[in-house]
Amino acid sequence: MDAVPIETRRLRLVPKTLAEVRAQLEMMNADQRAEVSPEWLYGVTPDQQGKGYATEAAEALVSYAFGRDQVRLVRAHTFAAANVSARVLTKCGFKAVGEVIDPEDGLVWRWERQPA
Repeated sequence: MDAVPIETRRLRLVPKTLAEVRAQLEMMNADQRAEVSPEWLYGVTPDQQGKGYATEAAEALVSYAFGRDQVRLVRAHTFAAANVSARVLTKCGFKAVGEVIDPEDGLVWRWERQPA
């Protein structure tokens, strides 16, 4: 993937395809792979939670999307419960617009944000 990293005040978000992430995992030795949990691909490690990283990353991704002329709406889904992900989206200006069935996760909440 030749996408340019997205820089924030504290983060450098590097776009990777699933194939690139799998290749990166394959290059690790057995000890390194043993330290990688499935959550590594999707979240913030527990010792770094509560420091605003998820909100900072979400805001940067929304800004990146709205910086493209063809983007008129950003949509997100969270599990159907009040949780940290829902709080991050609320902080980033998203509005809960309903519920939908996700083929893998079942009932989820749909969130949307339009450009300011």
